[in-house]
Amino acid sequence: MGHSDHRAVVSKFSEDDFPRGPSRWHFNASYINDNQFLQKMNNEIEEFLAAQDQNLDNGVRKRNKWELLKSHIKTVCMQYGRYKKMLNSESGDREKQLDNIAKQLANHPEDVTVQKHYEECKKRLEIEQLVKARGAAVRSRAKWIEEGDRNTKYFLNLEKNRSSSNVIRHIKNERNEIVQNPGKVLSTIKNFYDKLFSRDKNLRDTEPKLNTFMQRCQHPTLTQEERDACDTHITIEEMGAALKQLNNESSPGCDGITAVFYKTFWRLLKAPLFDCFRECLEVGELSIRQRRGIITLIYKGKNTSRDELGNWRPITLTHVDYKIYTKMLALRLQQVIKQIVNENQCGFIKGRNIANQIRLIDDVIKVADEANIDGLVVSLDYQKAFDTVNKECIMAALKQCNFGPNFIQFIKTMLTNTQSAVTNAGWVSEWFPSQRGIRQGCCVSPLLFVLVVELLAIKIREDDEIKGPLALKLQDNIKFVQYADDMTLLLKDENDLNRALDIIDSFSNISGLRLNKNKSLAMWIGSSKTKDNTHQGISWIKSNQNRKILGIYFNAKTEASKIPENWS
Repeated sequence: MGHSDHRAVVSKFSEDDFPRGPSRWHFNASYINDNQFLQKMNNEIEEFLAAQDQNLDNGVRKRNKWELLKSHIKTVCMQYGRYKKMLNSESGDREKQLDNIAKQLANHPEDVTVQKHYEECKKRLEIEQLVKARGAAVRSRAKWIEEGDRNTKYFLNLEKNRSSSNVIRHIKNERNEIVQNPGKVLSTIKNFYDKLFSRDKNLRDTEPKLNTFMQRCQHPTLTQEERDACDTHITIEEMGAALKQLNNESSPGCDGITAVFYKTFWRLLKAPLFDCFRECLEVGELSIRQRRGIITLIYKGKNTSRDELGNWRPITLTHVDYKIYTKMLALRLQQVIKQIVNENQCGFIKGRNIANQIRLIDDVIKVADEANIDGLVVSLDYQKAFDTVNKECIMAALKQCNFGPNFIQFIKTMLTNTQSAVTNAGWVSEWFPSQRGIRQGCCVSPLLFVLVVELLAIKIREDDEIKGPLALKLQDNIKFVQYADDMTLLLKDENDLNRALDIIDSFSNISGLRLNKNKSLAMWIGSSKTKDNTHQGISWIKSNQNRKILGIYFNAKTEASKIPENWS
């Protein structure tokens, strides 16, 4: 018997027979609206902190005290969850109970007592279903639909489907064999990232090599005022401002404590967290849990094989306290980064638009064709750029840009002794060190990456041997455009290409960023579009073939706006 006018029909087309691991606990956001929970948690935190204050001389570090507080918070939340579950234990039989009362009401429609009992039971069931559906909607990141159209089964199935789509059921291992056993799948993923994040032993003496690489390059650096602004000590107010900007629905780290929880109890949490951060900066590393992140893999799609790990994007789930720390650094960096990163780079920088880069590429191709001028467009692809960048190169890049010792120490503390684990279908691997690379999912990492690749951009921009599309008479003779790790070279001829690749190879030996020449594509434009593709170090496409650059298709013969694939 149904009790709703709005029931979504959900079809299941296949059985998910891949064994799932134990789900990780995370804070139930519905408790924020539970006054009983709010009072209990306030009391628990206050009592815990008071007990800690009475033991100031017990030798426990502030970092450890903070982690003990988080552990206590998690324990209290889980205990409260069991308490709520006990109170709602009868909810599983609520529909059957409602059916029985409905039958009584059908036999005795005038019975006021039965009518009242029916309405009360129905209302209670609706509230329970609403709470359950809301939790699933948040976890599935679905848009919450209008009042009256909510449906528990819809959201619960949506959550399950979303989770299932990112489960790796089979994968190729190092020997190119397909493995399907859940343990072997997890082990294969873990070994892949353990190797990927291992230190590149060929990268030595990073700072002196970068200084040599950048010799005679003129580039903007921070003014003394900007340097001082980034170099000031962190404050509780700054921590609070960073927390406010965190997404309430973002996944928490392995401690399960969400941004919503921090915001709700910030009055009590800010002081011990501030003490924790200050001690972390003194010792040069974050607490053990703050240093850890769980890598979850998102399938890239694009009709690629799900068996290749390269077709899965790693996103690191980090703790909210780590996010507060890195968000503070990101907010400082955003204030000054426009002064030191050229407008050719639009990735992750507020106020810059990828549309300008796309328009410029299209203009270069169009003008070269109309004026019958030599030209060359090269779309570069780096191998796992974010995952392989040399951490020492990040520190050296900050010095090149005139950041002060405090800010550099803030970043170094964040990058020191980090650890990762991978998760698949609820199973989590053992921890392994992350000796290189920056985390995708970290607030400040994209900006740090932009600073590193800006040094390569400066070198190419200022190299007189690279002519660029000079004959097009474009302002500043723009030789490339960038969106984070995507660089598109706009060159004159093969001599330009050879010189640019030499510079990129030199930079690779400092930064750890390796060019994937098989996936990097070049095409002649203008009067050169009929030339043979003689360069052996890179792949080529024909002038009438489409190449996707910055999400838009281009070719040498047609304006981007007239290519059908851009409108499909």
